[in-house]
Amino acid sequence: MTRAELNTLAGGLGIPYREYKNKRLLLDEIERRKQTPSKRCYNATDPCTLEPLDDIDPAYRIEWTQFDHRFGADIRSLKYMFEHNEVAILPWAIDFYSGIPRDSMTPEIFKQTFDMKQNTELSQKVESFQPRDDHPPASSVPEPEMSIDSEFLHSMEALMDSNPYGYGVILNIIGLPVPAMYENLSGRLMRVLQVLHQYAVDGEILQIQLDIYYCYCYLLYTSNGFGINDRTEHLRYVLRVFDQFAAVMGELAPFITSLIFME
Repeated sequence: MTRAELNTLAGGLGIPYREYKNKRLLLDEIERRKQTPSKRCYNATDPCTLEPLDDIDPAYRIEWTQFDHRFGADIRSLKYMFEHNEVAILPWAIDFYSGIPRDSMTPEIFKQTFDMKQNTELSQKVESFQPRDDHPPASSVPEPEMSIDSEFLHSMEALMDSNPYGYGVILNIIGLPVPAMYENLSGRLMRVLQVLHQYAVDGEILQIQLDIYYCYCYLLYTSNGFGINDRTEHLRYVLRVFDQFAAVMGELAPFITSLIFME
């Protein structure tokens, strides 16, 4: 196939063929575009709704490249993440972080590498997107019937496997103003990070388990929670952090979560 023919085919697939100086690279991109989104992307589902990429309305499906991998999502989910978080960490960062030497990955470099807002092209598309009235944001959640305090206490109790010792601590924390709440939780997360580090040194937990806690719990909250000043949104963000952490960490999550809320 000639280059002119490739250019015509690429144009029909929405590929900016002029950016591909190498014929082989252009052909590879054409073949990738002809695949289903779940085949050409690293992830198979949207990070917020867990809807399969292949089922997302093409009008709302977005794909981008970060850390040399291609990802996909519903742009409405990314819009929600961008608007509610000062830093929007790539949900799959832990898959790559664990293989990077620790001395080359400071928290600041981690954010520069895995913060989706640092991806200029993606950030511009997300920020300029305006959802249609007949398509509500994918990650919008209906207001719960219970109060946010009850919702938070009930959810945290479940995450700790009904551990009764943290109830009073949690009650005191959520009664604080948001800045004090953030400072208190950040301090607790740091203390547990130090404890888990020693556990890893002693061989009581795996290094990957320490990494998961660092990325999915400590870093997500301390990096993103600082910019959420509304009390209800802040508490709901805390729940999202712990829910995601529990899903990734597995059976060790209730024990670690209980450590965070112990005096």
